[in-house]
Amino acid sequence: MSENTSAVEPPFPAHRGTDGYVFVCYSHRDAAAVYNDLVLLRSKGVRIWYDEGISPGSEWSDELAHALDGAALVLFYGSASSAASRHCRDEINFAHNREKRILPIYLEPITLRGGLELSLSSTQAIPRHALADEKYVSKILEVLPASVVGAAGAIARPPITNPPRLRRPVRRYMLAGTVALVLAVGIVAALNKDYLLSRAFLFSAEYLGNPIEQRIGFAVAADGTRIAHATTGDGPPVLIVLGWGTHLQDGVSSPTYDPAGVLALSSEKHRIIRYDGRGFGLSDRNSKDFSLDARVSDIEAVVAALGLERFALYGMSAGGPAAIAYASRHPDKLVSLTLAGTDANRSLVDARLTEAFRRMLDVVETSWESVPAATDLFLATIFPDMPDGVEKEVAREFMRRAANGSDLAGFFRASRLDDVSRLAEQIRVPTVVVHAKDDRTISLARGRQLATLIPGARFVIIEGDHRESTGVTAESRKVILDLIDELALGKL
Repeated sequence: MSENTSAVEPPFPAHRGTDGYVFVCYSHRDAAAVYNDLVLLRSKGVRIWYDEGISPGSEWSDELAHALDGAALVLFYGSASSAASRHCRDEINFAHNREKRILPIYLEPITLRGGLELSLSSTQAIPRHALADEKYVSKILEVLPASVVGAAGAIARPPITNPPRLRRPVRRYMLAGTVALVLAVGIVAALNKDYLLSRAFLFSAEYLGNPIEQRIGFAVAADGTRIAHATTGDGPPVLIVLGWGTHLQDGVSSPTYDPAGVLALSSEKHRIIRYDGRGFGLSDRNSKDFSLDARVSDIEAVVAALGLERFALYGMSAGGPAAIAYASRHPDKLVSLTLAGTDANRSLVDARLTEAFRRMLDVVETSWESVPAATDLFLATIFPDMPDGVEKEVAREFMRRAANGSDLAGFFRASRLDDVSRLAEQIRVPTVVVHAKDDRTISLARGRQLATLIPGARFVIIEGDHRESTGVTAESRKVILDLIDELALGKL
């Protein structure tokens, strides 16, 4: 572990408890690659302690020493950065002096010198840089002590043979637990509501498990930004462009996430691929570029990382413009294009609303982390019809986790300039545009206008509001999946 120079967020809480675990020593400059590995290992049930586990206000060195003392094994992620890190050298020397077993995992070819060479000279290393994920996981599991491996982790699991199913009884308990926690705020005024909601997320993920199994990986966009992606199910691939406000890990850990089982439904017959766009979720934070080109490069990175040859692209809401731009540039990659609850020109908004939105973004950018009212203002602006109650409180906590104020403001400032009208006219991919009749976020007229721009596109009107427009209800998602399948078969 070295100084914190990475913008990558830790993918899950460090292990706590008396069960056996591995201690992870790494440089934060390698955080993206290391976190990807930790997600893979945790999906196999490996209990992991890494520096995310240091409590606020704790004495840094004391807690590190305590964690090293209790570890059954130390994983050292070797790289030029970790070899040069004083913190890593101190941790490895401490482990060596305590006669801890150390397993070096080399992220790149390096030459060890000094104390590291002495401490690791007798240990057979694993060349991570030369191994594919499956081979690496298989190799490392062969040498891990049985005491550090328990049940499969809740954050990410390997693909499963049978179609994923939503655990409906679990959903009820998850929601009930959240309700109880939020109601406790009104009963005991001294309790911290934000803390309770935070614990609700952890409780849901750690003890009740996620309602859907997913494999999480990372891709690298053209400008070096790390993009997290998740895959569920098996079948014809469908890549979903979600837009903003996503978190692949904490989304499925949220106590009220997807109560209708839309993700499980989608994954029964398809290989569903989702990703956190730059600045959101598990992808790199503090992005300086949210331009349309940058967001298209996020899609390109995920496609390349997963080796997708031909797939269906499904862009919803604020993700629509990037999906349109990608389709116009890479028609050879697409079997079909589905656009749901979106439009071609985001700048066609009443000037008074634009000015109010601009002022709201200024507040979000400067006060998101320090003033709770900034989150309330954002939610009231984006979701004016959301009623007060448990769902709103959980949404508030989720948005806090999904992004920081700077990234939220940066995304919306850039995306509200999107005009892909000319790109839409260039699309030569079988396309369907879906829009709900009572969508207040993006009007039906704007959806119809988009459909007229794309040669040969079919326009499908469904009942409902923006939720139905984008396919986030079970009924509307089934309609969209059926349309995607029909496009693939050439029936439209």
